[in-house]
Amino acid sequence: MRLGISVFGVIFFSGCSIFLSDNWTFDQRFRGDILKAPFGWSFEFREDRMPVKGVTTEEEILSVYPKGPNLRFTYLVPFKKRIHDRVFLVDRIIGFTYDRYEERGEFRSYVNMESILYYVFLYKGVVQDFTIRHRIDGRQSGQNWVVGRFDTGDLQLESVQLWPGGRQDYARYMRQRWESDIRRINSFILIIEQRRNLFVSLLEEKFGPLSQEEIEAVNDIVDAPSQELFRLVSAPNAQKSDVMTAIKRDKVPYY
Repeated sequence: MRLGISVFGVIFFSGCSIFLSDNWTFDQRFRGDILKAPFGWSFEFREDRMPVKGVTTEEEILSVYPKGPNLRFTYLVPFKKRIHDRVFLVDRIIGFTYDRYEERGEFRSYVNMESILYYVFLYKGVVQDFTIRHRIDGRQSGQNWVVGRFDTGDLQLESVQLWPGGRQDYARYMRQRWESDIRRINSFILIIEQRRNLFVSLLEEKFGPLSQEEIEAVNDIVDAPSQELFRLVSAPNAQKSDVMTAIKRDKVPYY
């Protein structure tokens, strides 16, 4: 019986250590997503390389802008998006930003003279739609901004949104990330509890019933019992006092 538990323990804690060290901290399905680009990020807008809806792929867009987007949202569950009378499916949004500044004044202040916000909506790697918000400094005409010639007309001049429905799309994206994190954290907690219970079982198989104080000492271990503790208790000449000392004095590395 002891051998059976020991073999199971080796399999379990080996797999568990991989899970804890590599996977639980980040959902790989969102790898490559970008919430915010570094300060000063900008791209050179290419009017002559606009995408064709239903034809152009994400890879082709990225070949036009090899620097990459400054925003990328991946949606695990596609959703229907509406921009005016246009309705289409979306499972990814990528965005590019251009800002042109001009130095003014005695104290070298910088004024934003032109802004282009270019967002592309994709489904299964193919462009479904895109929107461009193009603004130019309008102080000469008594306004803060005027609409630039690349603008697709999907937003009112005074709108503060980056793209139509941008706030809702952002909330949808962050909600799925939050739900994913909660599920992964719950799984992480469950594995820690299972790992601690297994370690207690191994101790009791080898040394007999543990006292409540000894069980609490195991439960106080940060995260879960380490591989070094499992090896220590599985050693042929293992002594209970040595194991409990290693636990209480925190002498072994924890994951």
